[in-house]
Amino acid sequence: MLKPRIADSLVIARDQLLGTAAGVSFGAVFGLLHETAISVTLAVFLTAAVCRSIPMLRAITNIACVAASIVILLPAGRPSYVTAWNRFVDTLLGGAIALLVVLLATVGSRWWPDSEPA
Repeated sequence: MLKPRIADSLVIARDQLLGTAAGVSFGAVFGLLHETAISVTLAVFLTAAVCRSIPMLRAITNIACVAASIVILLPAGRPSYVTAWNRFVDTLLGGAIALLVVLLATVGSRWWPDSEPA
């Protein structure tokens, strides 16, 4: 099946949002340290440890670790909590737009089928 269903898309969007929220939280805290290498190491290690220790968060470990790293490594001259907030909002908006596209594609396929029945 190439077309995603709404339920599948909601699960993916939820995982992306939870993973990003967990990662940016750790990234914002450890981004306040002035030593970047130590900050990234601690943030990724603790993010992975927390996500792996909670069964319902195991699926988001990769997303969370990447988000923590991004917050620390791409501050753009701003405090880490600002970068964390921007990353979270970007993910939220991207997920909302993706869900809207899937919803429109699902509704559109009901109104305009690809082929006529024989």
